[in-house]
Amino acid sequence: MDNTELLQGARVRKGEVLATIRNPEFVTLQQDYLETRARLEYARTELARQKELYEQEVAPQKNYQRAQADYQALQVQTNAQAARLRLAGLPVGGKIVTTASVRAPRAGFVRAVNVTVGQAVTATDALFEIVDPEHLHVELTVFERDVARVQNGQLIRFTLASDSTGSRRERTARVYLVGKAIGEDRTVRVHGHLDQENDPALLPGLYVRALIETGRTQAPPCPTPP
Repeated sequence: MDNTELLQGARVRKGEVLATIRNPEFVTLQQDYLETRARLEYARTELARQKELYEQEVAPQKNYQRAQADYQALQVQTNAQAARLRLAGLPVGGKIVTTASVRAPRAGFVRAVNVTVGQAVTATDALFEIVDPEHLHVELTVFERDVARVQNGQLIRFTLASDSTGSRRERTARVYLVGKAIGEDRTVRVHGHLDQENDPALLPGLYVRALIETGRTQAPPCPTPP
């Protein structure tokens, strides 16, 4: 990790630079691309020359076909190497650089910063956690015996588990997905869309107390984070 100034709780925009990383292999990736692109330019010139010779019946058709195959193979290789550079956050062509930018895949708030400057990271490491509070949903854990009464569209009434007894505000959501698998604790996950989004009091990971109106009775789920 070469540099990052990101702090937990910071708001980021989609595409914003979160950090820069340094890796000697970046030089190799760019060098391979530039060398392949140079060979592609030569192959393009050779293809044009062989085509002209073939049309003038000076050279056999197989020479033209070989030049055409070489050009197409290098074209595929060049496109693949360019795609790898873009995935790594490296420039395609131009000056060779030793660092790459890590950009935010979406807008939101930084939930966790898992790296520090100077730390070695791999392609599978989760460097940051970004959450979008504008599209939260409530996730409930319903006991096995009550799942049969839960259906899509039913009303969910919930309060935050962190609210004090005298200041509990009831919020509502609608069931939109009922899980099809029973967990080891004999419960099923139920997801609900919030009736009112963009609620500043709702944050990812908060626990709730909820009731699902099934029409005949209420199936109380276990407290789980939205």
